[in-house]
Amino acid sequence: MALSLMGCVMLAGSFSLRDIVEAQRHMWFCVPQFLGLIVFCVAGVAETHRIPFDIPEAESELVAGYTRNTPA
Repeated sequence: MALSLMGCVMLAGSFSLRDIVEAQRHMWFCVPQFLGLIVFCVAGVAETHRIPFDIPEAESELVAGYTRNTPA
């Protein structure tokens, strides 16, 4: 997620949030950095620990292997 923000820092030439906002006066950075925007959004969803990024099985089931409750 932090690497996707580095494009904005490079375009603004500063780490200061005030300078980054001022540098976007004529054009938002999401236009030239569209791929960085997509990476940032996917990383943000992954941080919520929801499906498809979080496996619903417990850790012990991952070690032992997935078992279904099927009638024998």
